[in-house]
Amino acid sequence: MVDVSLDYDQIETTRRTLRDIGGVLSSSTDAVRDVPTAAVAHSDLRDRLHDMGDFWGNSLRKLSGFAEDAAGGLEGVVEAFRTLDDEIAASMESEEGSA
Repeated sequence: MVDVSLDYDQIETTRRTLRDIGGVLSSSTDAVRDVPTAAVAHSDLRDRLHDMGDFWGNSLRKLSGFAEDAAGGLEGVVEAFRTLDDEIAASMESEEGSA
């Protein structure tokens, strides 16, 4: 039989890190959105800066969402393994009691 073990502390650390990354990316998105493009006199350059800011902001929002989703996925993995662990422990206790 194959043994499976998880380091719950390491998974929790990774989950927190992913949530932190999501927060940093969201903050960066806000910072990009707040850059004043009106400070650039040349209209073509101003338009390109605005387009770049939109693209950058959208990309950061997507990355933030991916980080949040990954953190949520890890929560699901930990919950599933803890449930499995509890079920196996209960099963072993009931087998010991009937033997």
